[in-house]
Amino acid sequence: MYVTSDGHRLPFGPADVQGLDEAREHVVEGSIRRNGRRTGGHLYTTVEAEMREGQIAFPKDWDADRIMAAARQVIDRPENVLFQGEHRIELSSTIGGVRLVVRLRLPKNGPAVVTVFPTRGVGVKRVHNGRLRDVG
Repeated sequence: MYVTSDGHRLPFGPADVQGLDEAREHVVEGSIRRNGRRTGGHLYTTVEAEMREGQIAFPKDWDADRIMAAARQVIDRPENVLFQGEHRIELSSTIGGVRLVVRLRLPKNGPAVVTVFPTRGVGVKRVHNGRLRDVG
C-alpha cells in the first residue's frame, strides 16, 4: 500500500499499478495529444532532436531500458507519494542521482502510469531559449 506524506493510506500499492510498458513510447519518444500538441519524449536524443521549450531530458547515458527500469523502482519504492487533484498521484524517488516522477491516473479499474520524467539531477537537462541547460 502507498502512504502519502500526510499519512493517508491509499487502497492500492505497487502491484496494482498498470500501464508502464504502454507508457514507454510516450516517455521515451513522445506522443501527440488530441489537441495536436506534442508531449513527453524525455530520452536525451529525443529532446536534442526536438528542442521543445521546457522539454526535459534524462541524462545522455540513460537509454530507454534504464529509464523504464528506474521508473519501475519508483513505482515499487517511492520516497514521496503526492495527490495531484482527485484523480492523479505523483510518485517520486531519486535513482542514480536523478530525481524521477511517475505520474499515475486513478480510473475505476486501478492506477495507471501516465508519464515518467526527471525533475533534476546529474545530467538532467531542460530546453530553455533554444538551448539545453543543466537542471542539476
